[in-house]
Amino acid sequence: MKNTKDDSLVFFMESEVEMKIALGIEYNGQHYFGWQRQEKLRTVQEELEKPCLL
Repeated sequence: MKNTKDDSLVFFMESEVEMKIALGIEYNGQHYFGWQRQEKLRTVQEELEKPCLL
């Protein structure tokens, strides 16, 4: 059987591997109002999420 782009895509999707990543973060909290997002205040969570939403 001839391998087509569609066959390759299906194979890739079926062989997907689940991966977990742990990330440790340290920060100087001087310019933030805590970790968790708060309305109208700058927080660490908000700053970390900004680049992920681009």
